[in-house]
Amino acid sequence: MALFGRAAWWLPSPLAKILPDVDVEGERLRHLLGDGESVPRPDGERELEDTRAR
Repeated sequence: MALFGRAAWWLPSPLAKILPDVDVEGERLRHLLGDGESVPRPDGERELEDTRAR
């Protein structure tokens, strides 16, 4: 990947239309929840609301 640089991330447009857009890191979810910053807390955990049943 280092040899090809930016060209390693190039994707032909017909293929880009077929493949799903996967958000592995959860950036879209963080944006939807209103958490504008994606900086982890000092203890390494992200500050997200606990939605588990109590």
